[in-house]
Amino acid sequence: VWCAALIAQTAVVQSDFEDNSLQGWIPRGGVTLAVTDESAASGTRSLKTTGRTLGFHGPSLSLDGKLVKGATYRVSAAVRLVIGQPASPVKITMQRTPVGEAQQFDQIAASTSDVTDSAWVTLQGQYTFAGDVSGLLLYVESGNATASYLVDDFSVVMTSPAPDAGQQDNSGIKSDFETN
Repeated sequence: VWCAALIAQTAVVQSDFEDNSLQGWIPRGGVTLAVTDESAASGTRSLKTTGRTLGFHGPSLSLDGKLVKGATYRVSAAVRLVIGQPASPVKITMQRTPVGEAQQFDQIAASTSDVTDSAWVTLQGQYTFAGDVSGLLLYVESGNATASYLVDDFSVVMTSPAPDAGQQDNSGIKSDFETN
């Protein structure tokens, strides 16, 4: 059981932007993404999103092929508005495309109060999906369609493997205690 627990706490994706690259993040909608040293939750850099015109526009990250159906993941990100922006809610959403079906939008985490330009807020939630998918696109959005914001310390960590994953032995260690 402890082996499954160790396997279950595997970081699937981490972004801290300290290497001065977008680390796979792409614009969703007509936004501009840039790594900045204006402010950071940790280290010296974060991802800045500007030029938003719709609430669901923002930075996005494809998780195609990185998540396993039935497994549970902890998704977290530190967020903060750019200096001078009015307080607004921020959330993390997954655009999930089930095979042969229309896109679904799963809210993963949302700020419990408006995010401001004066402090970093950590958004965190659990995510699990069932069924086969042809696309998983995670994105950070705001209720204020024009808000500019920063993202830092993003991670997706598997906290529980898929129920059938226990049949796989990935530990490299095995004992059945059948020998003396």
